[in-house]
Amino acid sequence: MRLDRAFIETRIVEWNDLFLLNQKFMANFIFRGQGDSSWGLKTSLERLIESHHASLSKGDLLYHIYESEMLKEFQWKYPSYEKNLIPQSNEYLEWLSIMQHYGAPTRLLDFSYSMYVALFMAMDNAFSDEYSLWCINSNVLNSSIKDEFIAQKHTKIATADELENFAYFLANSSISDKYLADKNRWLLPVRPHLCNERISRQQGLFLVPSSITVSFEEILKSYYNNDLHLELPISELIEWSNLPNSSQTAISILKINIGKENKLRLTNALCQMNITSETMYPGLVGLAQSVRRLREGIGDYKE
Repeated sequence: MRLDRAFIETRIVEWNDLFLLNQKFMANFIFRGQGDSSWGLKTSLERLIESHHASLSKGDLLYHIYESEMLKEFQWKYPSYEKNLIPQSNEYLEWLSIMQHYGAPTRLLDFSYSMYVALFMAMDNAFSDEYSLWCINSNVLNSSIKDEFIAQKHTKIATADELENFAYFLANSSISDKYLADKNRWLLPVRPHLCNERISRQQGLFLVPSSITVSFEEILKSYYNNDLHLELPISELIEWSNLPNSSQTAISILKINIGKENKLRLTNALCQMNITSETMYPGLVGLAQSVRRLREGIGDYKE
């Protein structure tokens, strides 16, 4: 089977299917766990606006107005709560990262470099009998960033550090200049400069849409071949991932659905890797959740 920027959906059959995927192949991806497999990828800003303006069409400047007004309000009041870590006023990405951390709606979507951390998050926030693991190929994301870098810098090569810094620059610029942002549609993988403990523990990063007048999923469509939106048995995917010459951009997006019948065994496997509520959530929040799960008998501890 020849794949080129495909969108693959699959479902694990046995609890250990995830661990049979070739780890070198999976290292190309960043990951997000979601508690219901029927959910698509939406930012909290999208969900907020859609809940209040169901008939609002994409392209409406209200999206920018919402973001701008919330950002200004947060920047104005933030020094009353925090005296030390205060970003510069034009470090928009840092501000949105702080807002995201404390629960304000933003354009940022949380991802992790670790498949197992994302799996934990999916199970920890499960809302249905089936949850999902979204895997997005960072090579495909970086390809468009590299093209823009080469065009702007008039060079033929770009190092990994240069691309990371350039993605950050593009993300910050897209927040500050809505007209420039709407000319381009990228999903930019970035890490904030001011890293909090939760991001560190969860090996976290953000995917930042350069435009918010189109949906996150609409931008995502530009990264895969719609003719190759396929469902594959997990056994076939495992076999394919272990082929010696698997292309690094053959699969753009991989969505792995997981039934609740696998939850206990997967939770115990993650526990053996020291991925638990206590290690994922800083401070007493993590301890309290871990103790609750002990009493419920559903996680963080062996059968």
